[in-house]
Amino acid sequence: MKYSTLVLFIATFFFQCSKVDKEASTKTSLNYFEFEIEPISAEKVDFVEVIKDYSYLKLIIPDSLYFSSIEKVLFDDDNIYLLDKSNFQDQILSFDIDGNFNFHINKPGRGPGEFENIYDFDISENAVLLSTPTGLKYYNKENGIYDKTIPDSKNRIESFKLLDKNLIVTEAGRFKSNASQKQIKILDLDDGELIQEAVTFNDHALKGSHSYRYLFRYNDSLSVNPMYDQRVYRVFNDSTDIHIKTAYKVNFGEYWVPDDLLASSYTNLDTFFSEIGNYVSNFEVFETDTKLYVDYKYSGINHAYIYDKQAEKGMNVKFSSNNEVGWFGSPVSVYRNNIVNTLSSQKINQHVLQDSDGDFEQFFSSPDEENILVLIFAEFS
Repeated sequence: MKYSTLVLFIATFFFQCSKVDKEASTKTSLNYFEFEIEPISAEKVDFVEVIKDYSYLKLIIPDSLYFSSIEKVLFDDDNIYLLDKSNFQDQILSFDIDGNFNFHINKPGRGPGEFENIYDFDISENAVLLSTPTGLKYYNKENGIYDKTIPDSKNRIESFKLLDKNLIVTEAGRFKSNASQKQIKILDLDDGELIQEAVTFNDHALKGSHSYRYLFRYNDSLSVNPMYDQRVYRVFNDSTDIHIKTAYKVNFGEYWVPDDLLASSYTNLDTFFSEIGNYVSNFEVFETDTKLYVDYKYSGINHAYIYDKQAEKGMNVKFSSNNEVGWFGSPVSVYRNNIVNTLSSQKINQHVLQDSDGDFEQFFSSPDEENILVLIFAEFS
């Protein structure tokens, strides 16, 4: 797919998917998959061997605006929103579907509408929501203007996702108590009250720190991938209640980090950090209607398990080197049947996909060019 047709592709997708078929998506959300993944048996491949199609969208960034590290990308019917965990000040960047700049939210401070850093963000029908040290902050989704703050209470909000316009799924966090456990918590934003404590995890988080979960949306449900847990859970809401069911069991067998090593994080950090890299200790799942992409790392090398839902077949691969997949080693989002990542001037030397028509090269005149950001859309074969 070429860049010239990407805008039409995006617009068509937004039009077709503006309404999700509730019955069909709920059925899909309840599907259960169990995978046996053995990293040592992964096939060594070049990226071009597993990609069916790909395209680029260059984002037009004002010369006065700089970014550092894009960690999250969200889409709605008309716009694209990105979380930049900057070296200087966290910010939200917004663009339309043609890549034109809309606004950015960058308000250093602790006053109304200001923040020192952004833990996470999500978008609702009308607002961009930021979880910050001083509470959950709302900004107008069309222009980035500050609206209101829901202050921090006993239910601190860090990693979170909207289940609907009033309910958010968040985590309890973990502090210095070794006995504390992580939980999925569901809060009602109208009154700030906890309405459900869902699933509890013993995740062996490092003492004195938080361990973050990975939350992503699939159709009408949310998926939760707790750290140091080999299961992914579905969270969904129907007319009677909020339900949580196991969606995937990803079994890495003997290659998964052992419990005694996780427990050593409380007593011997040197041992923990020197040995944990020899195991699979966490993974991320990116899901489309046709594929599951399980991104994990074993012995310092990027691996992926790519599962075709229709064919009910999976392929376990490792890439020729970390540099070869430098632009795709850590995907950031999904879009239709595409896995999405960002490419900046800092990553250009790691890019390996060859484009004979020069679509990619037109974005970067040299590897040293700064302030260039491109979204990559890749569909797997």
